Amino acid sequence: MTLLEHKERLAQGTVKYLPHWITPMDLTILRIALVLPMILFFLNGQIYLTAILLIISALLDFYDGPLARLRQQTSLAGKLLDPFADKLMIIPLFYFTAINILPHWLIWSIIIIESLLVITAFIIKPSLQNQGYKFSLGANLFGKYKTTLEFAGVLWLLLIPTNSLINLVSLIVFSLVLILAVGSLIRHTIPLHA
Repeated sequence: MTLLEHKERLAQGTVKYLPHWITPMDLTILRIALVLPMILFFLNGQIYLTAILLIISALLDFYDGPLARLRQQTSLAGKLLDPFADKLMIIPLFYFTAINILPHWLIWSIIIIESLLVITAFIIKPSLQNQGYKFSLGANLFGKYKTTLEFAGVLWLLLIPTNSLINLVSLIVFSLVLILAVGSLIRHTIPLHA
């Protein structure tokens, strides 16, 4: 059993206890709503409150997909909005926490690839689908691992005091994030068939 299959079983084992009036889209919208308070807490120096909101957002992300599959409430809107919510949750905090630690080329490369992923999902794919190309929707395996590593990396940057070893580990983690982001972008641009 793969790591993602374990995650799915764990999540579905617990989401079944959520009240039926809570939908997967509610969890995604709540994640988007938490972005502004999270940024404001960070900018006001309230690092632990920022970290708590980031963890809550990550848990909501952990549960929204399995909840949608368990209740058979998957939708095109959910498949598009979920990765968009991931980027809203991670990118601002990544920038603020990494700006004085990581090389600027790495920070901007990740932000540009993340932006290209959004453009691909919302503009390029629909345009090509109108021309008869078929694409898988939602996150791919590269994107799932990238998002998990990004979350862990940003939490790491938020909570761990920096030194040369911490900075080296951060450089390695976010270099892997960049590689996975490029892989995700490439995977998103490969049509299933013409």
